Amino acid sequence: MRYKNQIGTIYGLSSGYFDIRTLSGEKIHSSAKYQDLKVIERAKTLILERRNQRTFLHLKEGGVSCAGL
Repeated sequence: MRYKNQIGTIYGLSSGYFDIRTLSGEKIHSSAKYQDLKVIERAKTLILERRNQRTFLHLKEGGVSCAGL
């Protein structure tokens, strides 16, 4: 994506605004409007991050899973 003469990728989306960052993770803008963005090239690959720590999908309150709520 191009945002005001800077090139980056969409890192996240919140309430219709885009978080734009460089590949190294440097923040370009945290709430860019889609009108201000220009597509340079569409992604052909997916970037994944491998973490050593487990992240549980369901939080437990009082020993009961909240997944069924």
